[in-house]
Amino acid sequence: MFKSIQLNNEIIGLTLMLLMVMAFIAGQADATIQDEVRAEAAAEASQVAHPGNGS
Repeated sequence: MFKSIQLNNEIIGLTLMLLMVMAFIAGQADATIQDEVRAEAAAEASQVAHPGNGS
């Protein structure tokens, strides 16, 4: 009985750790996408403000 409880606790702990890692990776990906979108928006705003520059 005690071994079963201990095994269940380990499975739950590993599952939670996996979920936290997945959340961290998703957060990093979201931040990367937001940075790219922000950079594109800044580039477009710069072109609108100065239409003679660039191609």
